[in-house]
Amino acid sequence: MKKILLLLLLGLSWAGVAQSKYTIEKQLQLNTVLRGDIEDSILVRSADRIVKMISRKELGSNENIRPVSDSLPGIVDTIALQELGGVDKLINGVRIGRGEGNSPNNVVLGDHILTTNTTGDYNTGMGSYALEFNTTGYANTAIGNSSMNANASAGYTVAIGAAALSKMVSGLGQSVAIGAFSMSDATSTDKNVAVGTYSLRNNTSGFSNTALGHSSLTASTSGNSNNAFGNYSLWNITEGAANIGMGKFAGRYITTGNSNIYIGAEGDPADMATSNIINIGNKFISKSNNLVLFPQQTIALINSDTTGKAIINKEYLATVTAVVNATTTELTTTNLNTQYPNAQIGFRVHCSSVSGGSLVYEKTSDAWIKYASIVVNP
Repeated sequence: MKKILLLLLLGLSWAGVAQSKYTIEKQLQLNTVLRGDIEDSILVRSADRIVKMISRKELGSNENIRPVSDSLPGIVDTIALQELGGVDKLINGVRIGRGEGNSPNNVVLGDHILTTNTTGDYNTGMGSYALEFNTTGYANTAIGNSSMNANASAGYTVAIGAAALSKMVSGLGQSVAIGAFSMSDATSTDKNVAVGTYSLRNNTSGFSNTALGHSSLTASTSGNSNNAFGNYSLWNITEGAANIGMGKFAGRYITTGNSNIYIGAEGDPADMATSNIINIGNKFISKSNNLVLFPQQTIALINSDTTGKAIINKEYLATVTAVVNATTTELTTTNLNTQYPNAQIGFRVHCSSVSGGSLVYEKTSDAWIKYASIVVNP
């Protein structure tokens, strides 16, 4: 029995000497090992798959292993880690950092943002291709895919929404575009405000426009100083300037007309190139010929007589008792009835310029009476 035990011990001893390495198939956990410091040795697996102890100081020069950080434990095999600070990061395809130029005041969140920036500063780009070609543009905010994509030097501009101000290259900037494709075709414009999808979309060089509402001023190319409030308001204007539209489709037919005001009114297709129109609810209209139309129920017409003074007809003469007529010849009954068809009894027409002497015509119940008169000297 003693011989058998001795042989077994010798066999085990020989096997231990002959076996130079052991394979550990399962995870090794050392619960009793305390966290050390930079001077400690740590257990690592090298490229040849051998587990060994090395000093933490050696990690910086070892090509196959890298520290995760100087303060947190762990290593990564063969993959170099990015430093937590100092350069832009690419996380799951999204770039985060400062962009080109490395200005500490620029903020980049997304791919292809500020990729050509040189001295542009205080810019914020969020969304792929936002501010991609900005070089010297200053203090811009672009949020949305391709927003302010082509901008090179314009500054102090805000673009929020996909493709907002995507084609603007230069100009003073100082514009605000909020909504997908708002001012998307602007190239060198400045000082515009566009809020709403497609608002001021086709504006290329117009300036000082305000468009609030979906597709408001969407066709404007070079018009300036227009103000549109409401969906589709002033939406057909191309080159017209200084127009005001308030309400859905307000002033929709104006294209090149100037200085028109439409409030709650679409207007008329004939108004395309007309200027100086005031239209409120399609009921109160001041046309370019200086005629003013009152509500349809009254149909009052105010125009001017030969002296340039306003006269009122259409049954509105109850409080008008006399007018001056600059004629130099005597008037006939036909003349008087034509010029004053709604004159009431007692209405007078003073004609002080008639050659041969001043005359006064007075309306009676069925005729006109003529009086000779003398102009009083000063």
